Amino acid sequence: MAVAHDAAARYPAHNRAAEALAGRSLILPGVEVRREGRVEPFLHEHPTLSSTDVPWSGFVLEDYSVPACVIPQHEHLEHFVHVVLRGAVKYEVRTCGKTLQFGAKPGTTFILPRGTVDELKWEGPTRRIAVAIHPRLLVSALDETAHVSDIELTEHWNLIDPQITAVLLAMTTDLNEGSPAGRIYREALGNALAVYLLNRYAVRRYAPVAYRGGLPGYRLKRVLDYIGENLANDVRA
Repeated sequence: MAVAHDAAARYPAHNRAAEALAGRSLILPGVEVRREGRVEPFLHEHPTLSSTDVPWSGFVLEDYSVPACVIPQHEHLEHFVHVVLRGAVKYEVRTCGKTLQFGAKPGTTFILPRGTVDELKWEGPTRRIAVAIHPRLLVSALDETAHVSDIELTEHWNLIDPQITAVLLAMTTDLNEGSPAGRIYREALGNALAVYLLNRYAVRRYAPVAYRGGLPGYRLKRVLDYIGENLANDVRA
């Protein structure tokens, strides 16, 4: 059985300065966890597909095909969403002093708030999508959350949610085809995922308000600030 660990070399350019920049720009260097005091990739195996080359603002997506494995204890640095695409296998989760045993199938989903500490044992091969979500993506997803300092998600193991699976598959398809629709489309997918998580899986539910008569002042200011900061760039892509 493979053991997923000790893989910090997957991101050779990753350092504290890069982390600080990622925090400001919402660009994440990969799906990372803290393990034994080190920040390293969630899985040892290289993803078959990753958004780190694009990159996408506010979240990072990685597509893996992995054998049976043990994923040693780790802490999630960002909010974490994980969907099994292929494989019907048993798996065991150790978290919060409890041992949970489940059977995974295509569509099995995890939603884990940042700070979750767990260890997993997978008894067979799977293909799965793993997504790390920057906390600020949730905070900025709606005007109703714009002044909130943080969003707390509820923890879920062995969930089936076709909506999340559909969004992650759309992200994967866009990435696999080279993101032909450009940055605005992929950021719209990220925002759609954030809004859905806010509506369904936040400790406090936030529903978007239907505005009439144009953009609300706060959102208009956000758009104008963005345009002002990016006049030298191609804002159409």
